[in-house]
Amino acid sequence: MGTVLHIGVLGTEDNLMGKQPSAVTAKVPSEANNVRKFRQWVGLLLAPVAWSIQLEAVYLLSNYGCSGNGFLWVHVSSVICLTLAIGGGLTALGLWRESGSQWPDSSGSAKQRRRFMAVLGILISALFSVVIIAKWLPLLVGVPCDK
Repeated sequence: MGTVLHIGVLGTEDNLMGKQPSAVTAKVPSEANNVRKFRQWVGLLLAPVAWSIQLEAVYLLSNYGCSGNGFLWVHVSSVICLTLAIGGGLTALGLWRESGSQWPDSSGSAKQRRRFMAVLGILISALFSVVIIAKWLPLLVGVPCDK
């Protein structure tokens, strides 16, 4: 009984011709690519997370301030959250500049996806920065306590 060798089966054709079999290499994501992806998500999600933290902090600390202890911690938490939201926008802006500073088109390449996430992060950060300021504004102009 004879042996049948199929062309294309790993190790058959290459070994018969005296060649080394070619190894199939998997594409391993680089460290820079992982950092870039992390920065994309930070640029996109940091401002909404900062707003939700500010919303809860102002809610909790307003009662503390109304009991006569002052509103310093409300202002500190609002400044920290606004700084985080702006930081997310600056991260997204930096990613947009790295990817060419152009408006994303519909080609679907990885570069276009990075541009889209960067532009979306810039817009979301601007929106949530305005929302944080709007939530903080009543505390700046007056005391939110019932007298």
